[in-house]
Amino acid sequence: MNWQTVITLTVIFAVTAIIHARTLARRRRGFLLLWAIIALLVLRWASFRDAWTQVGVAAGAAFLLLLAWWVLLGRRLAPPDDNNIRVWTEEDPF
Repeated sequence: MNWQTVITLTVIFAVTAIIHARTLARRRRGFLLLWAIIALLVLRWASFRDAWTQVGVAAGAAFLLLLAWWVLLGRRLAPPDDNNIRVWTEEDPF
């Protein structure tokens, strides 16, 4: 088993899942395209390299990382909102 591949896939899956979880609910549909592209590329790569066990281990590890993130930090965070948008003017540039 190639552990560099497992770690890379785990990071890709976990980071994408955390970003997806912290996105506004009405904007999550856009992430379906990102998930579809990632799934297509990973499935084609795994079928070409016959690396299904590495994909399975990476998906399981990413799930465990996401679960640990949610238990330790994610459930305490405030829900995401759009109130952080600011318009810069000459009097208030920042």
